[in-house]
Amino acid sequence: MTVGKNNQYYCGENNCILTKEKTSLIVGCKNSIIPDGITKIGKAAFYGCSSLVSIEIPDSVNEIGDYAFWGCSGLASILIPDGVTRIGNSAFKGCIGLTCIEFLDSVTEIGEYAFYGCGGLTSIVIPDGVTRIGKGALSGCTGLNSLIVGKNNQYYCSESNCILSKDRTSLIVGCNNSIIPDGITRIDKAAFDGCTGLISLKIPDSVTEIGELAFYECTGLASIEIPDRVTVIGRLAFDGCTGLTSIKIPDSVTEIGEGVFSGCNGLTSIVIPDSVTEIGDSAFAYNTGLTSLEIPGSITEIGYDAFYGCPNLKDVFIDAKQSSTIEFLLETIPQRKRITLHVPVESEYADLHGEATKGFKAVVAEKWK
Repeated sequence: MTVGKNNQYYCGENNCILTKEKTSLIVGCKNSIIPDGITKIGKAAFYGCSSLVSIEIPDSVNEIGDYAFWGCSGLASILIPDGVTRIGNSAFKGCIGLTCIEFLDSVTEIGEYAFYGCGGLTSIVIPDGVTRIGKGALSGCTGLNSLIVGKNNQYYCSESNCILSKDRTSLIVGCNNSIIPDGITRIDKAAFDGCTGLISLKIPDSVTEIGELAFYECTGLASIEIPDRVTVIGRLAFDGCTGLTSIKIPDSVTEIGEGVFSGCNGLTSIVIPDSVTEIGDSAFAYNTGLTSLEIPGSITEIGYDAFYGCPNLKDVFIDAKQSSTIEFLLETIPQRKRITLHVPVESEYADLHGEATKGFKAVVAEKWK
């Protein structure tokens, strides 16, 4: 990798393209040696350099830019030298071969999705100096079993393999071996995103909010109990939890957000409690194992494709008496001809039969729970 000697903006050295003043590395390759004096590894400098096996970052570097080493799948280990203060967004995303990452205390910011998909990492130690951990910084680190924060960190702490806010109210990052401490009120955005080794987890009664993407694609998770104090379940919170076979939604929940239980193929039945008034787009979409669904009459809004792609759905129970309410809810149910609709005996739909079944296989009136 070379640059013409008379170029007014860039120069080349050690198979690197640098700014003319030799402070920023613009482009690197598998044979690059980062020269001393470089202060910044630029945006996407080594992007997709899958043949890069090792690289030494000199002590002069103070920033690793966004996407700097994205997709460097051959990179096995890296030392972040003393002096680096910022690790950019998605800086090491997709470095699937990375098994060891060592930070020194100079690091203050770890960007969003900085180590996303680094499945070879088994442990992370967050140094004392870190003041910000971006959302999803360790998402998709499927092998992560240990999380530790330096004892003198002023913004974060760790307990039971969880990274927590300093006041111990929010769980920021979890891993396969996490035990959520009592007192936590919020499970943060993407906290367990991609923890495929997470088999079971107890959510303490103190939790009131489960953030978006919190358990996204935790494919090993078989069952989980959402405590009665939870009022908010964020969008895509359990999306792609293909191993999930049972879920109980508590009466405290008023809204089921976009894609919350989408792609949970192991679920065979879902009961939506009377407290829920709103179901988001694709909330239960692509649940191929779903055979039974219970919807309360309390629902006032159902998003687009809420139950799309549920080919084995056979029984839908709607706890409502007014035909207008029932018809509103039925608008969201696809492929009706194979589904039996169950309604209360008091319902205005109770006497429907034959052609009057609104396209359903049958309408059954029964005493409700």
